[in-house]
Amino acid sequence: MRYHYFVLSTLLAAAPLSAQARRAPAAPNLPRTRPETTAYRETSRYDDVVAFIAALPRSPLIHVRSMGYTTEGRSIPLVVVGRLADASPAGVM
Repeated sequence: MRYHYFVLSTLLAAAPLSAQARRAPAAPNLPRTRPETTAYRETSRYDDVVAFIAALPRSPLIHVRSMGYTTEGRSIPLVVVGRLADASPAGVM
C-alpha cells in the first residue's frame, strides 16, 4: 500500500487556481486558508499554517508531526493523511 504525504505549508502556498475553482464555495465547517479567504490575493504565513492545522477536524486518519525546524527555530509542520502505523517523517518517506 502506498501512503501519500503532504507538507501542508507547500499546499497552502500553491499556485493560484482557475477562476472557476476560486469561485467555488468552501465546504461547510472546514477551515479555510489565507488564499481562500482573500480570493487568492495573499499567501499563507507561518502563523496561518499553524492555525489552519490546529483547526483541522480531529480524525484517526490525520497525523500532525514536525519534520524539522526552520533557521528561526520554528517547527516545520508535516501533516500525513492515511491509515499507517508510523507517521514520522522517516516512516512516510
